[in-house]
Amino acid sequence: IQAIRGSDLAGARHVLVACPAIAAEGWRREFLRWQQVDRSVGIVTERAAAPATDVVIVAYNRLTAADSKALYPSLRRKWGVLVNDEAQALKNPQSKRTRAIYGANCDRRSGLSSLARQVWSLSGTIAPNHPGEMWSHANALFPAAIGGASEAAFEQRFCQFKAGFRGKRSVIGGRNLDGHRADVGRVGD
Repeated sequence: IQAIRGSDLAGARHVLVACPAIAAEGWRREFLRWQQVDRSVGIVTERAAAPATDVVIVAYNRLTAADSKALYPSLRRKWGVLVNDEAQALKNPQSKRTRAIYGANCDRRSGLSSLARQVWSLSGTIAPNHPGEMWSHANALFPAAIGGASEAAFEQRFCQFKAGFRGKRSVIGGRNLDGHRADVGRVGD
């Protein structure tokens, strides 16, 4: 409801919602129920093109399906708001889903987020395992907060590691989190 009302208050006529497939119909219903701006609402189905509606809801799995290349031209338009629901699904910068949303380098220079005036990533569990999982979001949405740090530099600063199998290290937790909170807090200043 907050994202829908936020879209209204932001004056966003065109809204793209990317979400898990199971949530698509719920988003459609809630937009129709709660929006205070009269917008048409549609869901990308198994067919190739997105509906020509003001609000388009697309499941993450449609963005990475074998036939998704046919879908992209119909999504490549200006959006007032892009809502990424269950954004923890975008934590892996190498995944097709993350690249479809944030671009190949998670920098909003390509991908669907490059077409949106505002991008809102929603999640109750955005970093379920360690702070390194925040890099794709931080680099795409708040690059100034991390000073343009690469994924490796971000992990080195905010993650604890242990030696793993064949010298490969694995993340076991976070560190310097007060510094991380301060960096992210300055973004809104």
